[in-house]
Amino acid sequence: MKKYILSFVFFFILILGSVGFYFTSKETVSQTERRKLYPYPKLTVQELQSGDYLRELEQALQDHFIFRDDLKHLQYQFKHTILGQMVVNERFCEDDYIFRLFAMKEAEPFKQSALYYQNLQEQYFQKAAKQYYSYIPNKDFYSSTKLPQFDLSVLADYQQIMGSFSQEINLDNQLTRDHYYQSDLHWRHEKIAPLAFDILQQMSRPVTEPAFIAHELGYFVGSDGRALASKKIQDALIYQTWPELADYELVDLVTQKPLTLYDTQVLEQLDPYNLYLAGPQALLSLTHVDFNPQSDPTLYLIRDSYASSLAPYLTHGFKRIILIDMRYIDQKVLGRFIDVQEQDTVYYLNALLMLSKPELLR
Repeated sequence: MKKYILSFVFFFILILGSVGFYFTSKETVSQTERRKLYPYPKLTVQELQSGDYLRELEQALQDHFIFRDDLKHLQYQFKHTILGQMVVNERFCEDDYIFRLFAMKEAEPFKQSALYYQNLQEQYFQKAAKQYYSYIPNKDFYSSTKLPQFDLSVLADYQQIMGSFSQEINLDNQLTRDHYYQSDLHWRHEKIAPLAFDILQQMSRPVTEPAFIAHELGYFVGSDGRALASKKIQDALIYQTWPELADYELVDLVTQKPLTLYDTQVLEQLDPYNLYLAGPQALLSLTHVDFNPQSDPTLYLIRDSYASSLAPYLTHGFKRIILIDMRYIDQKVLGRFIDVQEQDTVYYLNALLMLSKPELLR
């Protein structure tokens, strides 16, 4: 009897997998969510006996289910329109902008991030004469919707610690919601040149604004839009160039490989924001061909992904920028790649969302 039951289960799984595969999509990537879809498992005796086949098949069917994105967006419309829920999947909409609700009230994570950067400064950057820091407000900071907002008082310890070794450059009043993508949490590159020039002026770096040339690649749905499976709210992906930028070279300092400053094939990738500075990278050098290490100061930019679209503009004040993302490189090995001099400048620039997750710093 037991053999018959096992045989029945075996053939039922085969039929279920075949029927499920027939009625689901064959795509390997979700263009809406910008991620790889879970692949269909291979049916083997070992996978079946271990129970892995059923688990993996369930995940694959969930990812490939027909009309999956439409049903996901319908779920948002039902909760928002019928049930009257303002916030769905931690997002809310206002005037065709999608905001991620960030009403964190705990001060400890921000304090721990500041202590991490203090330790980093003591290890590697004490020699630099000029040091600055900024936190980047989340987009919902500029929403007029009456929802719980981030309480800036939780940053008191963070500001006190960061202020003990660096000077604050406040960005709150320099930004509006228009500086951010409508469907994504990041800055719009074509909107933040004035912000970059203001930062450089506060660093006492002379700035001459060039004639920008705008290049539009197409439209994309950002991470906030993907969370709601929204296809209605999309953003134009635009990058700007200017003649002097051609004299700068982007290099991965870990592998010593040259990289493309703007990857124009990015719409074919999972995350279009990787257009800027080759996406997530641990350690980059953006250097002018005539850079003189003896006389030209270097800007050490301790950053997260927001700085990817900002850094090209900062070349108007520095002939070399070293971009360091401490989520991707261990603090213990950083000294192998940098040599900080007294003439150099250090800028700790991080989004509040990243500062709230000190466990990501290595």
